[in-house]
Amino acid sequence: MTLPFTPFHMGAGLVVKPGMDRNFSVITFGIAQIAMDVEPGIGMLTGAAVLHGPSHTVLGSLVIACIVMLVSPWACCLLLKRWNKEVTHYGLARWVQQETPPKKAVVLGAFFGTLSHVALDGLIHHDIQPLLPFSGSNPLAGLVAHDAVYQACVVAGVLGAAAWCAEGVVTKGGKPFTKQTIYKMLHNRMYLGEIVHKGQSFPGQHQAIVTHAQWDAVHALIATDGIERRRETNDRQREPVLLRGLCCSRPMANGWCPATPSRRARPTATTPRSDTGALARGPASTGHNRQRLLRNW
Repeated sequence: MTLPFTPFHMGAGLVVKPGMDRNFSVITFGIAQIAMDVEPGIGMLTGAAVLHGPSHTVLGSLVIACIVMLVSPWACCLLLKRWNKEVTHYGLARWVQQETPPKKAVVLGAFFGTLSHVALDGLIHHDIQPLLPFSGSNPLAGLVAHDAVYQACVVAGVLGAAAWCAEGVVTKGGKPFTKQTIYKMLHNRMYLGEIVHKGQSFPGQHQAIVTHAQWDAVHALIATDGIERRRETNDRQREPVLLRGLCCSRPMANGWCPATPSRRARPTATTPRSDTGALARGPASTGHNRQRLLRNW
């Protein structure tokens, strides 16, 4: 028996929240789910033969989204005020949220909430006719197994919630997690139960939390990724410079060529002097040089 107001639909909203951040309102998305399930809830109480009627069509969902857009800002403000008061009381300042969500976040939360609800229910309920009044068919029915839809929603919700909660997490030194931080973690042999001293690892007295098989599998992926990055870098270096020899510092000078003395130095452009053959250097991206190039051309 299907129950109204099920939390499974929230998985779709939670999985997109980390990537869209403040441009997407999860509260508005949740309100949209409740609004969409009002009709099935009433149908179950009254014993209706069809639970998913006009509200579970594309046109009906758009109308409900517009209604949610009007109600959501007031509800978000009320809920977030209470939320911010609680997290501030417990010293969780990084969880404080903006009490008034942006209009864009409300619009996306409302429309994505209702339309995704129709799409997910269309996969598992055969009484849905999402294309009414243009068509009485349900092209989504049977595309994915019933249990697979629920499992996907649960997995998406867990992963999305974990990624959302991880936003703003910092290291012990108060620095945000970066690619370098994760790289150091993946190369820390303490997770293997070992201690490194002067470049050599020795068995430690603490218990390992990662097996050698897991360690080898991760580092095999890291090595493969490194090879791919080096190959891409070499391919870029072999590509011809399209403007080589076309940019000149003065009418009679030879063309500029790209040159980078070191990684930390700014890219410079070099051109041999026509009289001595010595190299003249200058920043390739300054506005002064660009103006001279345009005049000389």
